[in-house]
Amino acid sequence: MQILKPEVKARIIDAALLEFSDNGFKDASLRKIALNAKITVGNIYAYFRNKESLFEAVLAPIVDDISWMVRDLLSQKSNSTEYIKFISSTLATSFKKSKREYVILLSIADNKKYTIYREQIIKLIDDSLRDEKVIEDSRLRSIIARSLFEGLVMILKESDDLSEQELQKLLFDYLCYTFNID
Repeated sequence: MQILKPEVKARIIDAALLEFSDNGFKDASLRKIALNAKITVGNIYAYFRNKESLFEAVLAPIVDDISWMVRDLLSQKSNSTEYIKFISSTLATSFKKSKREYVILLSIADNKKYTIYREQIIKLIDDSLRDEKVIEDSRLRSIIARSLFEGLVMILKESDDLSEQELQKLLFDYLCYTFNID
């Protein structure tokens, strides 16, 4: 039995990140991933069941980060400008650090099998709005959750030419406006 090495798994994920962000899930090639990871295609299967499980491994950290940020933001009883600055800074850093992962997450918008990631995040926002009793009406809560998520997506799409500080300011203004904070 082959001994699985963490550094090989990391190389596979890094190569997959590049391939998925450049070509999307459908057109991504396991051969190119293997070539860039300096392993055989067969060796990929020692670490991942299939292309889908590799894709999920690439996206898992960013989905976890987003989930944490959403939960943290919406669980705060205080909507102070200092706290919004903290969240804006955290989001800006995450966007800039994990740009490729966010690009992949955005590119799956029309792929029904993988929209589950987007829907999980939107549901998390919805659940947090419900749990914190911010919005009682389920239809309105769903609309606002989706709008908040899509607003963040649009900011990311428009952030290529922004510095991290400019992105942080844009996120801060968006969240202050969304949560009606002066």
